[in-house]
Amino acid sequence: MGTSSLRLEVLKLLLGDFRPVKVRLTEEGAKYISGIFNEQYGEGDVVTLPLWLAFKLVEDGKAVYDYNLTEAELKMLGSYVDGERYSGRMKLNPLSKNFYLEVKLLSKNLTDEERKKVRKDLEDLVMLRLQKIVRLAMIPGDVNIESLNVTDEEAVLLYKLKDLISAWVQGILRETIGERA
Repeated sequence: MGTSSLRLEVLKLLLGDFRPVKVRLTEEGAKYISGIFNEQYGEGDVVTLPLWLAFKLVEDGKAVYDYNLTEAELKMLGSYVDGERYSGRMKLNPLSKNFYLEVKLLSKNLTDEERKKVRKDLEDLVMLRLQKIVRLAMIPGDVNIESLNVTDEEAVLLYKLKDLISAWVQGILRETIGERA
């Protein structure tokens, strides 16, 4: 990935309000969205919208989030941790592109005790995935991001780490033997 692509990914991460989110429309939401996009939508239709618009529709009662992750799965996040732990040193298990956003949105409905458990499991999952991402970042050359099962946030981290590691290696080689690798 080139520097301009990396900057675009970082920009997308920073402007996370534009990330696509699926919502299921109510009757009122269907009318509202139909007016905006000049297309016909009906009650129960699932549409993908920028987060800022999805958030506003949900807040106004015109839609509900349509998650890939269910609340039951969120409460059983430990199974994701186990899957990640046993999938191998370099293989990331698939998560939805908006996994962390979905966890954030779904966790608002949990009790304090459930939220503590989810936080612990999420910390474990993040650390396991981080270890694998660091290993992947150390591999020289380009990576096929689509084949790695990374979330959008993890993709940005991977590219930043690859750039940082590459620059560090080049600097060490230049300072020690005066050459480029």
